[in-house]
Amino acid sequence: MRAFIRNFFPFPTLGMATLLLSGCVPLGVVQGNTKALVQIDDVSTGALQTLPSVVVRNDTLDILYANRDGRVWLQSGTEKQALDATARVKHGASYFQLIPTPTGGLQALWWSHQDGKNIYYTAQERAGQPFGRVSMVNDRNEVLPPFSVANGGDGKVVGVAYQDERLPRFQSFFNRSTDYGHSWPRPDYRLDVPTDETKSSFV
Repeated sequence: MRAFIRNFFPFPTLGMATLLLSGCVPLGVVQGNTKALVQIDDVSTGALQTLPSVVVRNDTLDILYANRDGRVWLQSGTEKQALDATARVKHGASYFQLIPTPTGGLQALWWSHQDGKNIYYTAQERAGQPFGRVSMVNDRNEVLPPFSVANGGDGKVVGVAYQDERLPRFQSFFNRSTDYGHSWPRPDYRLDVPTDETKSSFV
C-alpha cells in the first residue's frame, strides 16, 4: 500500500512538496509537473522517530535514514553512502535531521541510545565534497531528543540545543562548533539557569 504524506512534520524542509512512502520504500517528490522517484529497499520502518529526513537541493532528493541494521545512510538521487563509518557507535540511530547549507552542502545529525545517549554530526561543507568525520555534539552526559539546530550564514558555525540528564528533571543545554562541526567544546553550556527563588524550567 502506498501512502501520500503532505507537509508531514518529520519532514519540515520538504516545504510544499509531496512525499510518497510505501513499504518498499519508494520515495519521491512532486513539485508542479516534475516528479523524481527514488527507490530505497532497506529503510528501517516502524516508530515515528526512525522516519527519514528529506530535503530537496537543485531538483535532487536527499534522504537521510537508518537501514534495517540500524546504520545511517544518505541517498542523494540515485547515489547512496554510509554516513556513520567514522561514528563512535553505528547502531540505534533515530531522530534524523538533514539540513542544506548556503554553500550547497548538507549537515546530517542523528541521536543514538547505544553506548550512551548522544547526538552525532557530520557535514559536507560544499556541494560535491565528501562528508567529514562524525563528531559527538554533546558532552559525555546523556541527552534526550528531540534537539534543535541553528546555523551561521556560511555553515561554519553550528549550534545545537538539547535536554540533558545530568541533573534531575532534565535541563536545557547548548553546544556550538566554529569549525563546521569537526569539534565541539567541553563542557557544554546550560541554557535554563534558574534565577533566585525559582526552579529550573522543565522542558
